[in-house]
Amino acid sequence: MSPKWHIILGFIASIIIFLSGKVHLIFILLFFISSFLLDADHYFSAVFKTGEFGIKNSLYHYERLKELGRLESLNGIRKKGPLHLFHTIEFFIVILALSICFKYVFFILLGMLFHIIADILYDINKGILYHREYFFTRWLFKQIQKGCISTQ
Repeated sequence: MSPKWHIILGFIASIIIFLSGKVHLIFILLFFISSFLLDADHYFSAVFKTGEFGIKNSLYHYERLKELGRLESLNGIRKKGPLHLFHTIEFFIVILALSICFKYVFFILLGMLFHIIADILYDINKGILYHREYFFTRWLFKQIQKGCISTQ
């Protein structure tokens, strides 16, 4: 899902939470910001892959990947895309642990969950749920098996 849609959906959800009148504004802002800033890992991944900085370069990189994935899918090829660390279960577990100690982090976690649910629903709708790696440990083991990461 594009960052634009995460911002729009996060804003709508934040307005609904605000209208409930039961949540302090700072918590609503934390929810809203985390509902789209989770995609910062997409930017970092694009910069690492291309060596080019800039949001437009990152968006262009992902448009190319999206088109390549579409063409591969037409030929029956179903590959995982690049790792997005902030979208992994392990990252969520760390944030969950922090949210137990810090009330503010709980609303960041809620925004992140909102984001990931929107991503999953989008991917299911587009038939591309397979393309994302949701476990950092599985990705790491695959990198070791491929010889990309040395164990010595």
